[in-house]
Amino acid sequence: MKLHFINSVILLLLFTTCKKDHSDNYAGEYYIRVPLVENDKSYLNANYGSIDLAYDAFDYKTLWKFIPAGDGLYNIAVADSTSRYITDFEGWSGVYPHLLPSDASFAAHQVFRIVRKRFTNTAYLQSNYSGKYIQLQFCSKDKRLWAELLITVADKNYCDANTSILSSADADTCYCVTNFELVRK
Repeated sequence: MKLHFINSVILLLLFTTCKKDHSDNYAGEYYIRVPLVENDKSYLNANYGSIDLAYDAFDYKTLWKFIPAGDGLYNIAVADSTSRYITDFEGWSGVYPHLLPSDASFAAHQVFRIVRKRFTNTAYLQSNYSGKYIQLQFCSKDKRLWAELLITVADKNYCDANTSILSSADADTCYCVTNFELVRK
């Protein structure tokens, strides 16, 4: 009887210590690398109140902090200033992710789900508010950044880079990136 009790306690301890809480898998600090065909040194970058691309700039990249918000959701903040979160924000000409102060009036727009892309080391950043994804619309010419680029919140399979980017008609190629590599610091 005593041996049965000890075995039960050991099994209970093993079960509770091995059980993982997957809700905070991505908590921590990351660089968000953009897997571009043209180069592998491009990252999402904080630029005052907006998000842009640090193109071919390995040493100039923003460190982001993923802060658990419950149920596998995260607030994504600039690591050295966690008072501003990426926000799914509808502006005058579409929906763009902005860096806005952590505020109750924006709270529903500041929560993202990290959706890992199967069989890769990349993930989608999905707004819990709209269900849409952070997307980079990109055009290049001679394997270099061409004209402007857009970072927007859109459906995962929707890409409008050819018409929404100025001078895209003069580019070699235009495409959209919705999956990003999260590189731990």
